[in-house]
Amino acid sequence: MKKLQKEIKKKKLKTNEVEIEEKLDKLYVIPKPSYKNTLPIQIFNMIISLPVAIRWLVKYKEEKRKEAEAKKEQDRLDAEEEELIKEEMEREKEMKKSYRRKRAAPLPSYSGAAEERVFEVAVDAASQGEEKPVVPLNTGPWTDEDLTELAKLMKKYPVGTTERWEKIAEALNRSVTEANYGIEGVEEQTPGSCGWTQKQQKSLETALACYTKGCSERWERIAKAVPDKTKEECMMRLKYLSDLVKKKKHMEEEKLRAEQEPTQLNEKQDSETIQTT
Repeated sequence: MKKLQKEIKKKKLKTNEVEIEEKLDKLYVIPKPSYKNTLPIQIFNMIISLPVAIRWLVKYKEEKRKEAEAKKEQDRLDAEEEELIKEEMEREKEMKKSYRRKRAAPLPSYSGAAEERVFEVAVDAASQGEEKPVVPLNTGPWTDEDLTELAKLMKKYPVGTTERWEKIAEALNRSVTEANYGIEGVEEQTPGSCGWTQKQQKSLETALACYTKGCSERWERIAKAVPDKTKEECMMRLKYLSDLVKKKKHMEEEKLRAEQEPTQLNEKQDSETIQTT
């Protein structure tokens, strides 16, 4: 019985050794290369794929360049918007201060009829046959209702209307000088400037800060945030304010240049005088 068990164990060991050797032989066997893996075929495939790789590389560089330009433009527009919002806020503060000073100004006193300011209307006697009575002028401070009426009249009589300010002054019962003085609180009728209240301006500034460049459907969202204004009106308003800031900067540069020119001229004359002496 014991001999039989020993023989069975020996057979099992031999069988296991044979299987292990077969597996090791399979692992160490190097597979034969196919014709696709040969060097000439590999070189041919590389030459064929080279134009495709070059096109991909050019396209990749072009996309990177466009992304860099778009980012640069985005940064520039964001900086312009921030500067524009700051300029607008400062301008509104100055207008509020100026308007408060005007409203707080005391009413002028008049001692007699000779000193009373009157509004005289010239009438063609031949065609009319009668003279209109002299109407005392309104010389009091500008109220919110007066400014609202002035804005409506400026819209009714746009730029280019004959005797525009005479008509506006007559409707307001004020002198032409007073009417021109009142426009400091009202913006002229230009694209993007007409019909914007303080609340709408604040809403536009907040929307511009919230919906920056690159935001999907940016102007549609801004228009929804600004009451009673369309997408086109919001875009025109931003363009108008941007042009206003650029114009202001240009005027400041011109003023600075004009102040520097006389100084340079005097220095040149002094140097010429020194040379002659």
